Amino acid sequence: YAYIKIDKGGVLNMMTLNKTTDNPSQNDTKPMSINIGPISIEKGEMTFEDLTLPIHFRLDNSNINGSMSEFSTTTTKPSTVKLDGNIGQYGYMRIEGDLLHNNLKNYTNIKLDFDNIALHDLSGYSGKFVGRKIDDGKLTLDLKYYIEKSKLDAKNNLVISQIKLGERVESKDALSLPLDLAIAILEDRNGIIDIKLPI
Repeated sequence: YAYIKIDKGGVLNMMTLNKTTDNPSQNDTKPMSINIGPISIEKGEMTFEDLTLPIHFRLDNSNINGSMSEFSTTTTKPSTVKLDGNIGQYGYMRIEGDLLHNNLKNYTNIKLDFDNIALHDLSGYSGKFVGRKIDDGKLTLDLKYYIEKSKLDAKNNLVISQIKLGERVESKDALSLPLDLAIAILEDRNGIIDIKLPI
């Protein structure tokens, strides 16, 4: 089980793992060295919580299975990742690929599939950035990222089904956008928005 939280100050709890002393002169200035793996995950669970949003955001992921090769802060060899599991109540994810976790710009080759994600669960982020809750709808993402020596080749396929916007949310970060008009233009006759965005 993993619990990942961004507190109200924007600090990720995982970033506080490196212990420091009260005496700055005794603190080691070298980065923490980590060498773990290979790792096998069966029936894992993860909770992600973000307290920086105007609407409380918490997403529970379950039935996470997969593996990761050796994870080391000192190696130049890519780590191989394979994960799948449930997102929220009905969603599904699959992540697989290779990456240099300490230098993602030098080499990353990863595929991420997210299917049947409830858009209502993402209202915390839509509220912050576009000033609206999402009452209903489903999201499917098919993402492929290949980076070699800072050169990116990306395929972003996004399908939104039957999106229904909810009430307005007060947020200083929200952009003023004609969302209802944009959705009406982008949707087909079946209420589907299908966007393919290569980069």
